[in-house]
Amino acid sequence: FKQEAVTGKIMLYCPSDNRKDLSLPLKLDGEMTQRIPRSAIRSGRYHLQVDWVANDAAYWNEGIVNL
Repeated sequence: FKQEAVTGKIMLYCPSDNRKDLSLPLKLDGEMTQRIPRSAIRSGRYHLQVDWVANDAAYWNEGIVNL
């Protein structure tokens, strides 16, 4: 994918404390990597969801993250 052709968002949902929930725009760097500073996320267990569109095709992925 070309970097400028990818748009989307990243959502982190904390089941035990919705005040920790976080939603970020997908902003890929030159290596097609999204970097989120650890200091931006409080410790806990999160459901991670990523929705993105690349070349007019929609994608979605999810997983569990423990920080």
